[in-house]
Amino acid sequence: MQRYIRTLLLITGFFLSMLSASGQQLYRLSGVLTDESEAAIAYADVVLLQAQDSAMVKYTAANDGHFSLEEVEPGNYLLQISSLGYERFVEAVELNGDSRLEIRLRENAQLLDEVTVTAARDAVVNKNGNLKVTVDNSVFAAQPTTMDVLSMIPTVLVSADRTSLNVIGKGAPLIYLGNQRISIDELNALPVESIKDIEIINNPSARYEADGQVVLLINRKLNFSDGIRLELSETASFKRRYNNYTTLNASLKKNKLELKTNFAYNQLQIWERFGSTLKVEDEDFSLDQLGTTVGPRPQFVLGGGIYYQLNSNDYISINANYRTHTTQAPIRSTANTQEGGQLSRIETDTDEFENRSFFSSNFNYNKKLESIGVNLFGGLQYSRYIRGLESDIFIREDAQDFELLQVRDQNFQIDAMAGRIDLEKRFGNGLKAEVGTNIYRATADAFLDFQFLDQDRKLRSDYRYQENNYAFYAQISAETKRMNYTLGLRTETNEVDGRFEGEDEPLIDRRRTNLFPRLSLNYTIDSTKTLSLNYANAIRRPNYLNASSITTFLAPSLEYSRNANLQPTITNEASLNFQYKNQSIRFSYFERQRPVNQSIVFDSENRQVVMSPENFDRETGFNISLTSPLNYKFWTITNFVMLSFSEIKDPRAEAIGAKPFIYFYTDHRFRLPQKINWGISCWGLSDQEIGVLKRKGYIVLNTTLSKTFGNKWTAAIAVNDLFRQLQVVETYRFNQVDTQSNFTPDNRNIAVSLRYAFGKISKSSYQNKDIDEQLDRMR
Repeated sequence: MQRYIRTLLLITGFFLSMLSASGQQLYRLSGVLTDESEAAIAYADVVLLQAQDSAMVKYTAANDGHFSLEEVEPGNYLLQISSLGYERFVEAVELNGDSRLEIRLRENAQLLDEVTVTAARDAVVNKNGNLKVTVDNSVFAAQPTTMDVLSMIPTVLVSADRTSLNVIGKGAPLIYLGNQRISIDELNALPVESIKDIEIINNPSARYEADGQVVLLINRKLNFSDGIRLELSETASFKRRYNNYTTLNASLKKNKLELKTNFAYNQLQIWERFGSTLKVEDEDFSLDQLGTTVGPRPQFVLGGGIYYQLNSNDYISINANYRTHTTQAPIRSTANTQEGGQLSRIETDTDEFENRSFFSSNFNYNKKLESIGVNLFGGLQYSRYIRGLESDIFIREDAQDFELLQVRDQNFQIDAMAGRIDLEKRFGNGLKAEVGTNIYRATADAFLDFQFLDQDRKLRSDYRYQENNYAFYAQISAETKRMNYTLGLRTETNEVDGRFEGEDEPLIDRRRTNLFPRLSLNYTIDSTKTLSLNYANAIRRPNYLNASSITTFLAPSLEYSRNANLQPTITNEASLNFQYKNQSIRFSYFERQRPVNQSIVFDSENRQVVMSPENFDRETGFNISLTSPLNYKFWTITNFVMLSFSEIKDPRAEAIGAKPFIYFYTDHRFRLPQKINWGISCWGLSDQEIGVLKRKGYIVLNTTLSKTFGNKWTAAIAVNDLFRQLQVVETYRFNQVDTQSNFTPDNRNIAVSLRYAFGKISKSSYQNKDIDEQLDRMR
């Protein structure tokens, strides 16, 4: 705690010194543009001019009725707005503080008959190594869920169970909705029709969490005015079994008050196939196992929020989300075991009933301290995750009758509280300073009760886990004519205590303080060429469920176990990006300490193989990527290719060598007459050899066709993984055990969706951000 206080005083002193050195205060001029019927103006040019000589000061473009001019010095100006089909708007503006305007444009009386103007914006924008993908009015908008949209975006990989994301070469991303961090559960509840675009930020600043090696930023459409809006969607999804998604989203705005709610009922049918072949050296033991899981998983998602605008800068908001599902899917597997020259065939039928629920609520308060020109944000958040699993394990050996041999009852619960404070101040000459602090506390309980009926034996344990995290950051950013940079430092003190009930000594007793520096530098060579340099130090802590004693029965001789001793992974990465117009080439080098991979151990006493996640020694590698978005009339093309080299080393694993591998993505979209959009995309990975394991490559082909009827109805059909090629196959040797595992997800999907929206809300100001930076670890 003393180190915590010293660090807080250091950062506070830094911020106060920046305040004392402040120059002229800069302000923001923003506004909303509508026509005479209060509909948002789709596009307009916004120019700020000096009042005395009409010299241009700043320019921006208004999209969907919104514009913002940042870092403007106080003074007298002329605001000039031009939009096709409307009269030019000019108004004198005196700026002595942040200002937000509501402007109504008048239609130009001199209109020509039979004139059609078609404008096409870039579907994919590539800037300084970051990608922005337009979703609104594209084939992406035809996908049934947000996860399906993300699965079609370059470099983004969605897990088979749709509960996690991974960015090629980066790992799991932080997810932000505007300036608000959200969880996977909140992301799943976000309707596709509300998304404007999605940005992949490969070089996040120190303000983002220490595990923020990459950020997924989602921007919503803001074309709303006072009123009520309802959105209904129904999607029929044909996989190996039929799945159905029903969603309702409602919004109400009245003056300064906004209310939002969402509800979804998804009738899911899961199907998974898994298998493994194991051979233990010097033990004359081998195992060949294949299993399938099939069953219903009804899912409910419910969320809501309240936002109140106190004045132009200050607001309070409250948000809550709840997600739950139950799974009743038996696991049926067959295992052929050979030991001492004797072959045994064992069939297993595991009746499982699992329930999971996630609840999270937060409170936000934003205040502009006008006297010192500082923006203050504060917030609190409480979250709870519950998982229960009941298993009845029936075993049949050598074609005998099935016999109940094991009964397992496992429960896991975690409660977390988080608080944060952020301070931001803008100075003259494009300088901005930010400091903040986060405090986090989580407590978890993992309980298991096993009955081995064939051995008349019981196993019972209760594992308690507690984690505290204290984080601070300080960051400076500045912008000149040719160069802009961001320099930041984040410090985190992490305390972990884990112990089994009844034990005097803890299993884990760890306290560490880590520093995470960040640097981003962009140099503009000329109007078409930019050079960017970035460095980041990041940490990835294990999910709470992995830091528990929960186990999964796969076969009598095969068990999957969590690892309570998992430690965080620390990554150092440096990158260089050269951009020419919308094309770029990027090189990055990384080093990881204690990366997490699958390990395997043979228990010679119980004649059983145990698989679990394990910290390996280290991983090093590099990535070279080329991004090339193109547009030709009605045809939009996005090409992305990455050459990667990664080598994992560990003394317990046999080195099999490392070779470069390729990830590629190509997407082609066509804007056809009659509001029809058609798209086809293909992405894949080549075979990978990364030091201690091999992964088999695969190629996935997707296509989507959508049509809009009027302004309210949208119909679409989407086919993902058309040829059902996605299969994860890994080969490795660890602790003298040769292993080949394979997993086949239910990935091919033929989805037919119908959406209907009515009502209109505009000038939406709704804001709310998650306070808890560890939400994604609750699974």
